[in-house]
Amino acid sequence: MKAIADHFGLRYSMVRRSIKKIRDPGHDSLLVIAKKIKDSSEVIRAAWASAENSYSQIADHFGLFFATVRRIVRQRR
Repeated sequence: MKAIADHFGLRYSMVRRSIKKIRDPGHDSLLVIAKKIKDSSEVIRAAWASAENSYSQIADHFGLFFATVRRIVRQRR
């Protein structure tokens, strides 16, 4: 998972925690899951910038932990 985190420019802990929460991970390889996390990060940042969404609403929508969403939003600053 560390190599995947490095490849996609994500924190290892974010990958590890998010993999536990991404819906239906049984059919996806770790690379596909990491790509989903990266794509979700970009969408989450856009959602946060363009609307008044709470961290918990965004976390519920993407199936991520509250703390993961908060970290993603803060990284863009």
